[in-house]
Amino acid sequence: MANIVRLKALDGSTVEFVDEVIGSGAMKDVYFSPDKSYVVGFFKKPQDANSKDRLQNITGVYRERIFNQVGGDYWKNLFCWPEKLVEWNGKLGIVCPTYQKHFFFSSGPFKGKEKEGKWFASAHLRNKFLPDDQKGNWLTHYHMCIQIARAVKRLHAAGLAHSDLSYKNVLVDPVSGKAAVIDCDGLVVPGKYPPDVVGTPDFIAPEVLQTKNLPLADSRRKLPSIQTDRHALAVLIYMYLLYRHPLRGGKVNDLDPAKDEELTMGSKALFIEHPTDKSNRPKVNQLRPSELPQGDVTKLPYTICGPYLKELFDRAFIDGLHNPSARPTANDWETALVKTTDLMQPCQNPNCKAHWFVFDNSTKPRCPFCGTEYHGQLPVLNLYYSPKKGVDRMRKRCAAIILSLLMCLSLLSPQGANAASGAGDSSALLSAPASSGQSYDRYLEAHGDPAGQLPDAEIVIDAADVLPGEASFITSYAGRDSVLYWNEPETSCRWQFTAHQAGYYQLSFTFAGITNKNYDIIVDVRLDGEIPYENTENLKLRRTFLDETYFSLSDNAFDTNLKGDELMPTVAEQLEWQTQTAMDAKSLYSDPLLYYLDEGTHELELTLKEEAFALSSLTFSNPPASRAYAAVKAEWDALGAADTSGQLLSFEAEKSYYKNDVTLFATYDTAYVHVTPSSPENIYYNTIGKNTWKEIGQEITWEFNVPESGYYHLAFKAKQYDKTNAFSARRVTIDGESICREADGQKFEYQTGWYVQPLTDADSGAMKVFLKEGRHVLGMTAVIDPEMAQLLRSVSTTQTKLQGWYREIIKITGFNADAERITIDANRDFNLDKTIPGLMDGLAECKAELDDAYRLVEEIDGISPSSASILKELSTLLASLIKRPKRIVKNIETFRSDISTLATWVIDMQDQPLTLDKFFVYSPDVKTPEVGGGFFSQIWYRLKMFFHSFSGSASSISGTSETAQSDVTLRVWISTADITTTGASSGRDQAIILKKLIDENFTKKYGVNVDVSLVNGSATLVQAVLAGEGPDIALFTSTDTPVNLAMRGALLELSQFDGFNTITQEFTESALTPFWYKGGCYALPETQNFNLLFYRTDIYEELGLTPPKTWDEFYEQVILLANANYMVGVPQNQSTFETFLYQSGQTFYSEDFSTSTFNTEEALEAFRSWTGLYTKYSLSLIFDFFNRFRSGELAIGIMPYNQVNYLYSAAPELNGLWDCAVMPGTVQPDGSVNNVETCSSTGCIALADTAHPQEAFDFLKWWVSSDTQAAFGVQVEQTLGIAARYGTANIKAFEEIPWNASQAAVMRAQRDATVAIEQIPGNYYIARNLSFAFRAVVYNNANSRSTLYKYNIEINKELARKQKEFSY
Repeated sequence: MANIVRLKALDGSTVEFVDEVIGSGAMKDVYFSPDKSYVVGFFKKPQDANSKDRLQNITGVYRERIFNQVGGDYWKNLFCWPEKLVEWNGKLGIVCPTYQKHFFFSSGPFKGKEKEGKWFASAHLRNKFLPDDQKGNWLTHYHMCIQIARAVKRLHAAGLAHSDLSYKNVLVDPVSGKAAVIDCDGLVVPGKYPPDVVGTPDFIAPEVLQTKNLPLADSRRKLPSIQTDRHALAVLIYMYLLYRHPLRGGKVNDLDPAKDEELTMGSKALFIEHPTDKSNRPKVNQLRPSELPQGDVTKLPYTICGPYLKELFDRAFIDGLHNPSARPTANDWETALVKTTDLMQPCQNPNCKAHWFVFDNSTKPRCPFCGTEYHGQLPVLNLYYSPKKGVDRMRKRCAAIILSLLMCLSLLSPQGANAASGAGDSSALLSAPASSGQSYDRYLEAHGDPAGQLPDAEIVIDAADVLPGEASFITSYAGRDSVLYWNEPETSCRWQFTAHQAGYYQLSFTFAGITNKNYDIIVDVRLDGEIPYENTENLKLRRTFLDETYFSLSDNAFDTNLKGDELMPTVAEQLEWQTQTAMDAKSLYSDPLLYYLDEGTHELELTLKEEAFALSSLTFSNPPASRAYAAVKAEWDALGAADTSGQLLSFEAEKSYYKNDVTLFATYDTAYVHVTPSSPENIYYNTIGKNTWKEIGQEITWEFNVPESGYYHLAFKAKQYDKTNAFSARRVTIDGESICREADGQKFEYQTGWYVQPLTDADSGAMKVFLKEGRHVLGMTAVIDPEMAQLLRSVSTTQTKLQGWYREIIKITGFNADAERITIDANRDFNLDKTIPGLMDGLAECKAELDDAYRLVEEIDGISPSSASILKELSTLLASLIKRPKRIVKNIETFRSDISTLATWVIDMQDQPLTLDKFFVYSPDVKTPEVGGGFFSQIWYRLKMFFHSFSGSASSISGTSETAQSDVTLRVWISTADITTTGASSGRDQAIILKKLIDENFTKKYGVNVDVSLVNGSATLVQAVLAGEGPDIALFTSTDTPVNLAMRGALLELSQFDGFNTITQEFTESALTPFWYKGGCYALPETQNFNLLFYRTDIYEELGLTPPKTWDEFYEQVILLANANYMVGVPQNQSTFETFLYQSGQTFYSEDFSTSTFNTEEALEAFRSWTGLYTKYSLSLIFDFFNRFRSGELAIGIMPYNQVNYLYSAAPELNGLWDCAVMPGTVQPDGSVNNVETCSSTGCIALADTAHPQEAFDFLKWWVSSDTQAAFGVQVEQTLGIAARYGTANIKAFEEIPWNASQAAVMRAQRDATVAIEQIPGNYYIARNLSFAFRAVVYNNANSRSTLYKYNIEINKELARKQKEFSY
């Protein structure tokens, strides 16, 4: 628990605060007092003597004059005034009272956030984002303005000026009509201390803007003062009453946006409702719909505010706009506002948004907002009569009394009461979000227990009987006639059928794969027009594969390379007919899914989501009953089965037969002598499984023969060390049939080493399996144990609830940028147990569920409770939070982290990893085989491995024995540090795949041998090339490497070769741009990377949003999401600046490439847009995209497009909850949207000193061709999984990668809208200096224009120097 610090303030009083930062701004770190009645803010930087003296005046003499006099308590409600000064650890701090409760939103997307004035001063923000119950009405807005005017009047009466009066420094509550001026520690004491700030844009007086560039000492320089406060006050009142800015109209004073802004608010400022000069009238056709009708001054002119305010607006924005002495005082405004409230009349339209209007002294007054005519008795006095000086004031008083009586009478009716209240229902309740679809459990509950409702019937639907539709193509395929040939994703097919018996049925598909991308076929199932439950979406139909080296049980040797290392075999799809039953797409149920059919006619609809297949039939049938081993054994015994004797058969697991996943390839374990085959000198593929055989539903089969019929034991030499302290499960089948119930869920427990496990019965005894003499097929499928499935379903539901509660909490508290950067006010009492209905009951329910889950863990055999420690930890945390709800905020990061850990635990427990070395089939009288190997043989084996490691180069990738008889050998280097940027985890696996492709394709076609080696990055390559020790060819070089070497004459120019123009047609122009230099091309593209917009679809649906198409829409959503306490992530790197620059139509360099373009206005605006994301919109400079996106805290972010792969592989629980879109764009003059962005590429190069230039070009051309790139990409993904999906730059090869269809369309669209920046001598200096400029503006608040121009000078100096050096 945090310590309480007790200090003596400078006035001698005691100050206490909790030693935990609750908020950190640019100037101060803020702490709560123990009772949260005040805060202490410590300045981050030392304050000089003048600053300290100024603050002592504010907290001392001025505070005394204002608050400690008669009536002082009244003023305390109109200010948040610093009360004391303290010093601690060398820092000066100020003590201020906490904001009053009514200054926080009580409902809507910003619930719990401060009511900063900006939300109520803009029609766009009010109309688009605020709920009606938070807007107040027009009368309460007048009351707010009165309080602001009174507060400013009191400041000015004390001789103080606020200096930064704006809607940022005023808190308002339109519901109650209250307001308070804040940030009073920056007050200006005229004549004694110069102001620290100029002001906030939109509120800075014109004379301040006109003279801001003059030195401070210049007498002509206008600084903030009481007169500039008067301008800001007038702007505030105008905006709070009319919801528009008085100076922002349709007039353009300069084509330069920055200069236009300065003139519009400064020397050429013009009132938008000026009676004679109408040139600055707002152009209605240029306004957003959300700015209307308030933005149209012809429909709602300022005269609707009444004559008293019209007069002051004229003085403020006509007479006094450029003549400060003519501006109305705060007292003038207070008087006029009070007088105007005497004239206000309730609108008789209960649906009127304003509810009140100012009586215009006419005989037929009409509400200007809704047009409703006032009916009833009118005031009998002239309310606009102004008596001469000295005349009795009773008339005016009587008028006010009469009008008040009329108003009271009008409130007696329901319409009047509603109009006066101006508030809607403010009791909008929060609750944990519900699931978007029906769960399978609820579906079963709705239709009753399946037991007893399993009809002994079968319904077979011929696929050829498909109803007419979009994908009904009937043909012959794979030996069958009249089948549905379906190769168009995102299309649907329908069939009608009749169920003669009601009940539950399982659904089976008889199909054959169509050659496409070798991935699972994904379908959705609908019954009678509806998805019956969420688990039946995205069903997988698995293909069948076989190693190309497997011809039979006795002919399945792996190929080897010249060193004797075995090569991982390529898999080939077997286009054979098969039948699969629909299984849970979420892998949380172990049995086939059930569909309830009423008796009668039904319609079955399938939607093909991904891949292609041929469909023969669909079958609804009774699920087969699973029989216990004892019953099966008794049946075998009755048939005369007997034990075999003396048989011990061993089969290598890596020599597999059919398998249903392309990633189920052989693996190797070189660490143990007993893993066979083994060698201390060579790599042998001697195992199967490892990390690739863990997904539920993955099956591997093996052929084996037995010499005689009878009983055998089965045993497996296995290793299961990836699922710590928990078991993995397998369904073991013989010849495609279940052996028995016990064999359907064999457990392989966690052990750090290899072990031999027999197939066991319910009593853990070795199971006897009857096998006939001859060939059999052993099958092992990854399954989930039924008890574990039940446990994980329960925990997953609890995790979803907790995630929902967490999101509701941060909607009120805000969120921390990360665990280290705490921004939530941890000491503030948010009263979460009261503000979030149902929260505490919900947390208690989740705790009980976690406790039940932990007890179930303790009861399940084969799993240690230590593997589920997160259940206990989270339960303990919830108990603490339930007991003391105030702890929730302090423990919010732990809460978030534990919820994320719980989600990861569910995923980890779903995984069923297993590695096999071999399996045994042996007679009951033979002892169960042992692991093998011994201590001394293992030591000797490892010693031989150690000595062999010195005999060859670990970086060399050997070829196969089928090399060409040629004198030409190309040396190819692969840069591993750069290849990892393509999404792969290392370079050796890719190099092995590439070498195999080279030997099987390139060498055979061109008769050229190739040696492949790994090097550590482009830097190593550059050093070697410059030292004359480089290769012939280098692959995966970074974007800048080719030109860096080309300018030094080290690379082969490629456009001189035949075939160059043909091969380059396979890429976008942007992929090639970085590799051109002085008219020559020095590399061919391999990979290409660019950014996309990633967003949480569930959050966007909840808020009614769609992905932003323009930056204006993006900025609006940043504001909305921030106030709903969602993060937005944009990388601070240079690519963001480049995007803004190129979308403006500007380029990086001048036409002759001699200088940068950063001295242009387009570049300055791009730079301001870049830095403004972090200064104006306060986006986080550093953010953990994956974890924040996964937890739902980050709603939208810009990331490289290969983030798609990581989300699919590492966060499968988010499937269906996120999507991607093209980048936001800039609206062009013709109305189109330019969403261009820059990209990066890796390239392959040939060295200038190669002895074989033509062969080198032939290799590069072959390597980047569509066929080779596609083959490489597919094999990399098959080997390393989806996380390593290859981002090829080849347009045609890109289509062969198994992307999601809709997301591929987004990637395609964005790729076609990419540009690349040319590489020229000295360009390295650009990135460095842009980084310096960015930091200066964002971190040090430097001026954007001067900073960019300053560093641009340095950039151009270096460009000139380098271009001279290289004669560019």
